[in-house]
Amino acid sequence: MAVINVLKVLFPFYHTVSDRELVHIKHLYRVRTIKEFKNDLDFFLRFCHPLDINQLIKSFENNKPLENRSFVLSFDDGLSQVYDIIVPILKEKGISAIFFLNPSFIDNKDLFFRYKASVLAEKFIQSENPTLIKAIVELLNVKFGSKKETVKHILTIDYTSKSKLDEIAKLLEIDFTKFLSDEKPYLTEAQIHSIIKDGFFIGAHSMDHPRYNKITLEEQLHQTIESVDTLQKHYTLNYRLFSFPFSDSGVSKHFFEEIYKKDNRQLDLSFGISGIKKDIFPRNIQRLPVENYSVPASWSVFIQYIYWLLKIPFGKNTMQRL
Repeated sequence: MAVINVLKVLFPFYHTVSDRELVHIKHLYRVRTIKEFKNDLDFFLRFCHPLDINQLIKSFENNKPLENRSFVLSFDDGLSQVYDIIVPILKEKGISAIFFLNPSFIDNKDLFFRYKASVLAEKFIQSENPTLIKAIVELLNVKFGSKKETVKHILTIDYTSKSKLDEIAKLLEIDFTKFLSDEKPYLTEAQIHSIIKDGFFIGAHSMDHPRYNKITLEEQLHQTIESVDTLQKHYTLNYRLFSFPFSDSGVSKHFFEEIYKKDNRQLDLSFGISGIKKDIFPRNIQRLPVENYSVPASWSVFIQYIYWLLKIPFGKNTMQRL
């Protein structure tokens, strides 16, 4: 019998919550406001009870199914609003959560390449210098059609060519070190210790957030194990949790076979983002990306249940691995 009934245990996840415009996120996805986030939580609490991650891990260790309707909340990227906004709200409502961190970004040591792209996109939109615009278009090696099209090209720069973002930053006279110092987008060491002390959980989100379907199996394993090891040792954790950066779509069965070896298991649990869906590797749990929908959480869950029903005839409700 499966430990998790995916129709009864929900795994909603977010990145951040803010009433303030965050330029490093502005061009990537819509951020939930504080009011919207509180409304989402009230919905989950109305129909489910919050599940402690220790209970979840224990259910796997004992092979004991979770019977009651419940939910496990999580947040990716380790952004500073976790400490300033999210944790106080969760404490007030009595909800546990997992915060997935990239060790390379803790204490604002570096900035995720997609966040760099959003900052650059904003500055590019504001630029009226034709010489500068031409130089950036040439660097991107694309034809200039409009600012909007060029912004799309900036935002599609990927992990393997992320050095281009630093080249564009020089042209736009953006200093990411100064941005990190001024904006402080990430959690600090002290804040993370405080969050753990308050009873919340942390997990790894890779070292520096690559797309797993764009890197080798060897690099996937390295990014995963090193990030989990780093956090476990530094924060003296007695559990090992991991969420895939971007998505686990396209990650092979060989990865999971290596990570979940019976005699040398590297993780207690891992998490994808494919919504309400099973996985052929039971310890890899699919989460519901609430931010993907510009609607309340109640509608996000309803949409996912409809998808589940529609996919039943085609046998598409389980993640397959090649």
